[in-house]
Amino acid sequence: MHCALLIAGEYVDEKDERYPPFGEWTLFTHQQQAVEQILTNRNTIVASGTGSDKTEAFFVPILKYCLQHPGPSIKALILYPMNALTNDQCERFARYLAGTGVTFARYTGDTPEDEADAQFNDKELRPEQLCAKAIWYRRDIRDPARLPNILMTNYAMLEFLLLRKLDRALFNQRLQFLVLNEVHTYHGARGIEAACLIRRLKERVGKLNGALTCISASATVKGVMRSAGELFSEAFQTEHICAEQYQPVERDAAGYMPAAPTIEETDTQQLRDLSDLDRVYDFCLDHIASDELVITAMDAVITRASTLQRSSWARC
Repeated sequence: MHCALLIAGEYVDEKDERYPPFGEWTLFTHQQQAVEQILTNRNTIVASGTGSDKTEAFFVPILKYCLQHPGPSIKALILYPMNALTNDQCERFARYLAGTGVTFARYTGDTPEDEADAQFNDKELRPEQLCAKAIWYRRDIRDPARLPNILMTNYAMLEFLLLRKLDRALFNQRLQFLVLNEVHTYHGARGIEAACLIRRLKERVGKLNGALTCISASATVKGVMRSAGELFSEAFQTEHICAEQYQPVERDAAGYMPAAPTIEETDTQQLRDLSDLDRVYDFCLDHIASDELVITAMDAVITRASTLQRSSWARC
């Protein structure tokens, strides 16, 4: 492994919680399988549940390749179905790539042409705290001397990138990875459009018939191999699917019974005046249930009490 890869990915979040570098990670089974396959240039499907870190499964081998092949050029194109996902991943990549020398960019409809365009059209200016290797403006993304190594966009913007002469120059034979995130969302008309765009892209960079490493990520396993094959126009085998695996839960034969909560006499003294709802709430929160359940129960009690009081007034 490249030494810069082992120390990459370390950061401290706003809560002062430290996230270790990639060299200290223990990969899940689906992540390790995906990394090994992608490093050997095999088409890969990462199919695991939401929150299972599918992004890291393909990000690590892409970062390794970029470190081994430095220089300005787009080596990995990552397509997301919507801008919200692109923006979220941009923030994650900024943390992971800080200090590695690998550049990246987000190219969507929200990406301003330059500072003047951002101010005039009310788009976001480059954040001051953003890492130096993040390329923010379209003008800089198109600069041949500053071409990003990783480009994030969506399939709708890819249509424009392949149409406009200025943007077509972004893609050449140095493109090695094509990632389609949330592949299960590409069906019907959207799937047809995305498949046509991918074929045009492959023809543009001159990488057909397996020359491009194609990666898809999905939280759905059913039918993902067939849809990935049709979208990329590439062969995917069953062994190319990196799915999550679950560890069996060892159950105690005698069963598990949590210890009963202990309530001191001083605690019960607080409940003598049940009209003090704040004390009742604190007691229930400490000894009975979580705050959401306690609030729901107390609302029900108050509603019931109000109903009974109105009924008694009606009888009077």
